[in-house]
Amino acid sequence: MYPGTDYNVVGVGSVGRDGSHSAFSLATVSIDFVVPGAEVPVPKAGGGYTTASGTSVSTAVLAGIVALIRQNRPTFRVLQIYDL
Repeated sequence: MYPGTDYNVVGVGSVGRDGSHSAFSLATVSIDFVVPGAEVPVPKAGGGYTTASGTSVSTAVLAGIVALIRQNRPTFRVLQIYDL
């Protein structure tokens, strides 16, 4: 549960391609966002792509989503992003 339960931390959970809960991801009330994290295409060393799974992958996907939101809405505050 820690660190996702900390007030200043965003809790990220994972779902699979079909939207179902990933077995490796916690399912608690401390999860703020749930994003793809199972079999996500990622670059591999030496070129090309492979797939990876885990809440670390989910966190990277969420960081990209937030970056795109902030690019288009630079004045948005954190709580406004939560409300989307």
